Amino acid sequence: MGGRYVGKTYDTYELLTEAGDPPLNHRELIADVVRALPQQAWAQCDFYRLRPDLRLRYGWQEFGKTVKRHRRYFFADHGGDSKDPDYIAPSALLEAIGDALRSSGLVRALPNEPVYRVRTHDSREHPRTAAELGAPPAALIDKSSRMSSAGVPLFYGTLDPATATTEALDANPDAEAGTIGTFRVRHPARVVDLSASPEVPSLYDPERRHLRPGLIFLRHFVCEISKRFVRDDHIHIEYVPTQVVTEWLRTRFDPGPGEPLVGVLYSSSRRRGGVNVVLFIDNDGACDQDDERASALLVLDAHERLAG
Repeated sequence: MGGRYVGKTYDTYELLTEAGDPPLNHRELIADVVRALPQQAWAQCDFYRLRPDLRLRYGWQEFGKTVKRHRRYFFADHGGDSKDPDYIAPSALLEAIGDALRSSGLVRALPNEPVYRVRTHDSREHPRTAAELGAPPAALIDKSSRMSSAGVPLFYGTLDPATATTEALDANPDAEAGTIGTFRVRHPARVVDLSASPEVPSLYDPERRHLRPGLIFLRHFVCEISKRFVRDDHIHIEYVPTQVVTEWLRTRFDPGPGEPLVGVLYSSSRRRGGVNVVLFIDNDGACDQDDERASALLVLDAHERLAG
């Protein structure tokens, strides 16, 4: 072992093209930086430990296993006696997700644009009201969804009508008919926007590089939260991790001073470029134009029967 390094090392060129995430890929810039940096061997700090972003990523995988297969409700102290220094307890992972969301600027104003929701139904039905086209009553929710378990009402919509139609008909391919409702937001509110991967600052940005681990993890998390699953008898199990995160965002997450947090935006898994929105409201959270209750977040502006 005399004179040899323990662990992976990089020369200056490899440091720029392999070690970073994302790596530099501008040939002239790389050449300039290589000339400016000392020509020496580089190694990761604490190379016996996982990189912070990988620690969070593997923590998310373990979190999924825990809430799907071991503890569904009382999981906060699961693994608390682990001797693995890279282990992240489920409660600590949720706090880490919250810290990353706040520092990345992904807590944003709910877009001031229409929200669309399609309800599929029997051909003899003609839903026209906010109560009929908004979030279903809790007693009628007998299946799990991506962000909520059976019996828990949330409003699932989209930011464009084509995505709303695709999402509804893909989930209910045998539906005889459908009606799309167009809602407007009544007052300012905030959402967690997971509809696009956050920009990761450069390793060489002295002002923002401390945000890199959380943002690199969030890029992975954004993909995970929108992952498409096969609709079979086990889909309710696959949805559990995102259901837990959503409930934590609803009840425990502190978004900071400003408007309250009312929902989550995330990419549609069924229509490329589409953005879904789940709002933390029940059947009373949307109203008709002649009602406009102060407590309602949404107002139904229009409805239209889907063709065919």
